[in-house]
Parts: sequence; structure tokens; C-alpha cells
Amino acid sequence: MGRIIKSLSGVFDIYSGNKVYVCRGRGKLKLDDKIYVGDLVEFDDAGLSIEKILPRKNKITRPYVANIDLLLAVVAPVPAPDFILFDKLIIEARHSGIDIYLCCNKSDLGSMLDKARKQYTDCVDGIFEVSAVTGEGIEDILEVSRGKLACLCGQSGVGKSSIINTLAEFIIVENSNPSPQTRTTLIKDSEQLLAQCPRNLSLSPKKLMTAVSDISKRIDRGKNTTRHTEIYTIAGAHIIDTPGFGLIEPENIDPAQLSYYFEDMHKLSENCRYPDCRHKNEPDCAVIYAVGEGIFSAERYKRYIKIYDELFSKRQF
Repeated sequence: MGRIIKSLSGVFDIYSGNKVYVCRGRGKLKLDDKIYVGDLVEFDDAGLSIEKILPRKNKITRPYVANIDLLLAVVAPVPAPDFILFDKLIIEARHSGIDIYLCCNKSDLGSMLDKARKQYTDCVDGIFEVSAVTGEGIEDILEVSRGKLACLCGQSGVGKSSIINTLAEFIIVENSNPSPQTRTTLIKDSEQLLAQCPRNLSLSPKKLMTAVSDISKRIDRGKNTTRHTEIYTIAGAHIIDTPGFGLIEPENIDPAQLSYYFEDMHKLSENCRYPDCRHKNEPDCAVIYAVGEGIFSAERYKRYIKIYDELFSKRQF
């Protein structure tokens, strides 16, 4: 048995017994089942074929990952944030029983923290301000991810892969004389890479970049558009880097239940006149009142209506 740690063009890396096996899906399995990064599988280590996907505790389809413990949704000032995409990620996460954190990356270009907190404090598990350039917030990401399978996700260009690189850099600097128990583990070539790193490093950017130059070259994430999904294990945190995406369609969500996934809205709905209020045009709707009074974000409400209409339209066909 092993875990899928990388997927690229129908070829899968499986980590098992401290070894990596490069396999393909076997015949009918390949045709009938989508194999996700994070899947636990039975495989033939001689024929290098995946024989069976073991039962999943969860899965999401954008990105294609399974058995995850938390989503780290990344937004940034550049490119312009697509908050409706993030709202849909929250829906996917809550529907699948997955914790979700919002990572406001590229804080060196401008802070998004206040806006994020105003709209999302009551509906996510945490909000971090992060910079893959300065290292701000990197320790927060590592702290919530240790011992878990976490997935970085979001639009192309928001810096997901740069966060992976900076996590590796941060750990090397923190563990300037790493022991076998505390050193960074990058699934491929980690021991050799760390052996080449200078000892007694400071946090100066120049020394930091020198220390991790080999790792950056070998990982090579974030310098070009990421085109595959892969798990990196860093100081006990298992973090999935994924390609960016711009579209996500929540599956199996009843539009009548949508407000349950907008947790801040659902709290307000307890004061609506009708228990089954959809918060669109019903009289005495506490949500509509809160929007008018500036208590609830008008932007977030508009996104709720858009998602509701999309889900309702699908139900008609």
C-alpha cells in the first residue's frame, strides 16, 4: 500500500516504505476511476501498476486531491483576487468536512488582511497574511499543517509554489544544524540537498538565497506555471502544490441549503420571518436587512446570489 504523491499526464508517483514508485493505473481502473493525489492505493511494485484505490475520507475536484485535512486557499493583490472562487472553495471544504484557511499572499505588494477579515473571519478556520518574499506568515502555515495533509489551492499566479519554496527555506534557516529527527524532508533528494546547505545561517536574504539555491533549482516550483499536482513533506507537514484554476463548480449542493455554507449569513438567517428563506426577495429577510445596514458585506451577498442562481439553474436540467 502507498500514497499517491504526484500526478502528471496519467503517471503517478507512489510513496511507500521510504521509496517512490512510478506507476500507471491498471486497465479498467484507469478507465473507471479518477486517481487523485492523496489517494491511498494498492499497487503492484513489480508491474508498477495501480490495482485498487482504497476508500477515501474525502475528495475535491478542483484541484483533484483526496484524503486531505485542510485547504490553504491562496489569494493575492496580483493577480486581482477572485473571491467568488474562494467562496466556492469554502463550500467545497465545508461540504467535505475539510478545514479551510485563507492565505493572503504577497503582503509585500500590499495588505489584503483587513478586507479578508471583514468578509471571512466568521466562516474560515483562520486567516494569514503571508509573503513568500519576506517570509511573513510562513511559520503560521507550517504550524497548522504539521502532521496533516494540506492542500495549497487558488488562481494561477498567486504564489502557491513560491510558498512551498519559502517553507523549505524557512526550515533550513531555523534548523541551522539539523539532526536526522528535525531536518527538512523533501521527498526527493532531501538528505543530499540538506547536506550541502551551509551551517549557522542567519535570516539575511542574501545568505538565505545562497543556502537554498540548490533546493530552489531542484524543486523549481513557482518559476513557471505549475502543471502538475505534488505532495511535499516539510518538517512534518505534508503540503500539496497544485496548478492554478479559475473555475470551480460545487457538486451535490442543494441551492436551498446554500446559506448553510455561508456560515456568517446562516447566523443572521435565524431572524428571518421564514425558516426556509432563500435571502433573495422574501419579506422580512434578516440577511437583506443586514446588507442594507452595512452589517453584512454587500460584495459577499452578491456572490451568494450569483452562486445560488448557478446552482438553481443546474437543478432545472
